[in-house]
Amino acid sequence: MTPVLHHFPLSPFSEKIRLILGATGTDWQEVLLPVAPPRPSLDPVLGGYRRVPVTQIGADYYCDSKLIAHELSKRLDRSDLSPFDRNTRAAELIRRAEIDLFMPCLFSMPVFTTLRGYIQSLGFWGFVRFLRDRAVLARDFHMPALSRDQSRAAWQDWITHLNTQLATGWLEQKGPTITDFTVFHMIWFRNELTGSDCTRDFAHLNSWYESIKNVSGKATRSLSPEQSLDLARTCSPMADEAAGPSVSITPTDYARIATHGQLIEESSHHWTIARSTKAAGRIHVHFPKSGYKLTEISDETR
Repeated sequence: MTPVLHHFPLSPFSEKIRLILGATGTDWQEVLLPVAPPRPSLDPVLGGYRRVPVTQIGADYYCDSKLIAHELSKRLDRSDLSPFDRNTRAAELIRRAEIDLFMPCLFSMPVFTTLRGYIQSLGFWGFVRFLRDRAVLARDFHMPALSRDQSRAAWQDWITHLNTQLATGWLEQKGPTITDFTVFHMIWFRNELTGSDCTRDFAHLNSWYESIKNVSGKATRSLSPEQSLDLARTCSPMADEAAGPSVSITPTDYARIATHGQLIEESSHHWTIARSTKAAGRIHVHFPKSGYKLTEISDETR
């Protein structure tokens, strides 16, 4: 079944998934999301979960780009596209790119250049809406604060390190892999916002960047929110359901809104919960374990 990517163009984590889809020549459909809720294709089925991207395959919804990449890697028989069970060096590059360097990337960019980039991408009122939404999220965002000088130094150290690592062409022996796409997407995001290429003074990094940036895939069809819900309603979830406990699953760093359901499947990397919804009927929602917590709901707390 053709995957449906719920995303918006400027989302860096969506770009990682678009790269995987493009690099593998996978046909995919899309639902273009507003940059801030409400999101009518997802709100009726995900119970408050608000991160982007989400990938829908029939009546199954995969949350978080880590788990989306892993699911695509299984379907495509491409283990090199899964972020799980990578070697120590690759796992550390992925962790640094997505966690340690996220805030330095944002705060090392020139303020007015960044504002102009957001407005050009989102429009003025879209940017205002985005800013108000992210201001609310920031109250619940727990990461060490860095000054702009510290952020610039951290970012410069990062791209210098990458330039050295890329002397052999790719971040792993054979590329591009999930490691390349994960490291790429924050550099891409910075370049999109600033309108300039932060890799241009680094020969190895620039060559690598240029080889990846046009790989990003294009959807074969755009769906409306109603069409994506109709798709879920006319499909059945893929996994068999066994009686499991009622649980909630919540991100641990920001946007910590719980999604409730019945736990029906678990692996070393993920949880799957079943939900009954008015908009799409019975669906399954899949979350990675990394970055999320599961809480069993007792009868007394329901």
